[in-house]
Amino acid sequence: MTVTALAPGPVTTEFWNVAGWQAGGQAFEKAVPRAAWVTAEETAKAGVKGLADGRRVVVPGLQIRTAMLAARYVPHAIKLPAIERVLRRR
Repeated sequence: MTVTALAPGPVTTEFWNVAGWQAGGQAFEKAVPRAAWVTAEETAKAGVKGLADGRRVVVPGLQIRTAMLAARYVPHAIKLPAIERVLRRR
């Protein structure tokens, strides 16, 4: 049996608008660079392929994948407060 976690980051759907999420005091869609977004189709294709290939984790999109890899080298004591500050509702 294979379990695959799909971690796409921001996906271009109406979720962000409906949820009213903000980042850095502005709408989430405007705060996150367009290059970091992936479509729902790209996300689904990557997830299905990752599952078929037996991968444990699938992160579609080069920008988010690169950020996730780089984040491994930043201590939690720095990373977590920074993420909280950006994503905290105002």
